[in-house]
Amino acid sequence: MGRGKLKLELMRNEKSRRLSFKKRKDGLINKLHQLTTLCDVTACMIIFDDNSNYQEPDIWPRDPEKVRRIVESYDSPKS
Repeated sequence: MGRGKLKLELMRNEKSRRLSFKKRKDGLINKLHQLTTLCDVTACMIIFDDNSNYQEPDIWPRDPEKVRRIVESYDSPKS
């Protein structure tokens, strides 16, 4: 038996919305880490947050050079 359909709508309470975003972002980072470890795949994640006080996106892995190499390998033409 599957889940019922979930109605999606904007959370009105700003504090609850920010907390939910942080928890979901942390959960996604954890799942990506598990995926790369257990399946031996290369992956990265870039999350832009418009409401953040700074303009830098959150990235995983934390090393920007690793993320750059992954993106460049994806962009490079395949032969």
